[in-house]
Amino acid sequence: MLYIGKINQASDAGIGQQFECEIFSWGYLPLAYSARCFTARSEDKAKDDCEYCCIKYPQGRRMNSREGERVFLLNGIQTMSGYQYNLINEMPALDAMGVDIARISADSSQAFSQFDYFRAQLVKPLRKELDGINECNGFWHKIAGMSVA
Repeated sequence: MLYIGKINQASDAGIGQQFECEIFSWGYLPLAYSARCFTARSEDKAKDDCEYCCIKYPQGRRMNSREGERVFLLNGIQTMSGYQYNLINEMPALDAMGVDIARISADSSQAFSQFDYFRAQLVKPLRKELDGINECNGFWHKIAGMSVA
């Protein structure tokens, strides 16, 4: 994994403790940004007169593949993963690797409960079954990103 390789390189060079290490651990993965608001474009609104139509979609707009599989979540100018990335089961390993911060994306009220779950994993690790419907962790495990390992 790229993350682990970079953490190990920093440790081997004797500079690992000079930096904070943060890993995105829960939420929709940010993939790309655009100069043009996707939400306004999807409603045929001019970018300078969008009327803040994104307010109608607080959780963004889901984009599916032709086969109907969820692929992206579009929120204004941001393209995010279609599934919520969840590394809750990796917390003990991340801690052992020297990760200082587990980034939790505050996209909904559900994010607040995630803080408690992640904190609890450091005290008493318990395996949480990822639902495979809304969650994924494949990228971390070097398999298809939308998968659950």
